[in-house]
Amino acid sequence: MRSKKFWNKNEKEVMKRLGLKPAIASGAGWIEKEDGENNEFIAQLKSTENQSISVNLRDIKELIYHANVAHKTPVLVLQFLNEYTLICFREQDIENLKEEEE
Repeated sequence: MRSKKFWNKNEKEVMKRLGLKPAIASGAGWIEKEDGENNEFIAQLKSTENQSISVNLRDIKELIYHANVAHKTPVLVLQFLNEYTLICFREQDIENLKEEEE
C-alpha cells in the first residue's frame, strides 16, 4: 500500500504533465477546488493501482459545479498507475473544444 506522500506527489506530477497548476492540499482549501486547473480547465484526478476505479455522481456534480463557478471546462482524469491515464469530458464540452479549433 502506497503512502499519502506518494499519492500527493503523483497528483502534482499528473497535473503538471497535463499543463495544469496543482491545487494546494488537493483542492481542500477555500479558494482552490479540485486537484488542478489552468485558464481553461479544472480537473479532478482519480488514481489507483488496482484494476478498477469507482467514480460517484456526487464527485462529478461537484466538479461540474466548481467548473461553472470558475467558468472553466470540467475534466475528470482517471489514472491506472503504470498503465493508462484517461481524460474524460462531458459530451457538450467536446463539442465546444471542436468549435474552438475551427
